[in-house]
Amino acid sequence: MTAPMHTTAPFVSVIIPVYDDLERLANCLENLAAQSYPKDRYEVVVVDNGSAQSPKDITDKFDFCVLTDELTPGSYAARNTGLEIAKGEALAFTDADCKPQPGWIEMGVKTLQQAGTNSLVGGKIKVFFADPSRPTLAEQFEDTFAFHQERYIAEFNYAATANLFAWRGAFEDVGAFNAALKSGGDREWCVRAHEKGYQLVYGGDAVVCHPARRTLGTLLAKHARVASGEFYTRGWDHASLGEVIRDVRSRRKQSRQQGASRGWQGRPSGGTVQRLKIVLLSKAITVVKITEKILLWFGKRPRR
Repeated sequence: MTAPMHTTAPFVSVIIPVYDDLERLANCLENLAAQSYPKDRYEVVVVDNGSAQSPKDITDKFDFCVLTDELTPGSYAARNTGLEIAKGEALAFTDADCKPQPGWIEMGVKTLQQAGTNSLVGGKIKVFFADPSRPTLAEQFEDTFAFHQERYIAEFNYAATANLFAWRGAFEDVGAFNAALKSGGDREWCVRAHEKGYQLVYGGDAVVCHPARRTLGTLLAKHARVASGEFYTRGWDHASLGEVIRDVRSRRKQSRQQGASRGWQGRPSGGTVQRLKIVLLSKAITVVKITEKILLWFGKRPRR
């Protein structure tokens, strides 16, 4: 297929779930207000996922914003609610803590049009530090291992919803996100799309910046949440406990090997000592993920 022809730029709906992250949401919307894309050709659908304080005071400052809510916990349930009211022919996804760069929508849509109606686009995700001169261990770990979108696309046929573009027709064809998942719903949806013949391409010029987790606590909590996504998407709730543990160990070994092959070149800084710290942190993450999956296997509720 070829992309639809337009006499004007296609109307784009940017969908953003938010949960108790209002300060960074405001920053994200400021970045979206500065887009190079025609101002009358996009909207931003913000879906409040049960925040303690409504983001209405923030979204009301931006005339391109539409605010709705979804009380079912989970960002994929929230994104599905956004899909229901989005008006765009093209859909773009990012997160409340991200900073879309000025050409993000323009370049994402351009790549989507060039790729065709049976394609999806995963854009570039750049990790940034709270204090670039003094990155924490957790931030350096994320800089080394997190958000390698081009590799996700090439090796696993998925893109993180921190930076994903699709035609509306793809969701009409493939269906919505799995609202039951608290993590990994982007991968699960992209794999379904791939199985239906959609091609995922990398849009390196469509850039969002994503903050690295700054503390060990938030980093470990992230990986516990990721573990729950893996647990359910891989069907480990119906597997034996031994199979669950072996799967986690195998995946962490693969991740470490891929991290080394991607090149510790130049990062993390600090030489051998810093590398040792990251290796030890990687082992701690393995323990956290094994523990989380064991607890899920015994009936623990997944983290949001």
